[in-house]
Amino acid sequence: MRSPAALIAAVVATGLSLGTGPRAEAQPPIRIGASLAQTGSFAALGQSQLRGYQLCVKHANEQGGVLGRGIELLVEDVILKMDLHTVFGAFKVDRDGSQIAHKVLMFQWQDGKKVIVWPEELAPAKARFPTPPWSARP
Repeated sequence: MRSPAALIAAVVATGLSLGTGPRAEAQPPIRIGASLAQTGSFAALGQSQLRGYQLCVKHANEQGGVLGRGIELLVEDVILKMDLHTVFGAFKVDRDGSQIAHKVLMFQWQDGKKVIVWPEELAPAKARFPTPPWSARP
């Protein structure tokens, strides 16, 4: 025979599990993107990774998703074809894998001011390296 506390816990758990299903359907899914090789010499490895990601998404969605929302997996193939905007800015690489759509800037604090030191064509000053010790800074 079950104790009253165990019975109450079972009823509450059942009620909570029934309440999470409809909320996951009511909101748009959380979209998660991945870049995986689906063609070329790394396709076999990419397919294994894709199946793992799909299994993870399936299990998470069966449990009500994340934060009450389902998960949708978006996959892009061989990174060289990607040309998109991310939260960090534009993304596109050349044949060597170097970023060409977004210029990264390197800053350094010099004389109490934030100064671009790289890339050289945008830099009003050269990087100070090695950085002077604190006792030698203005």
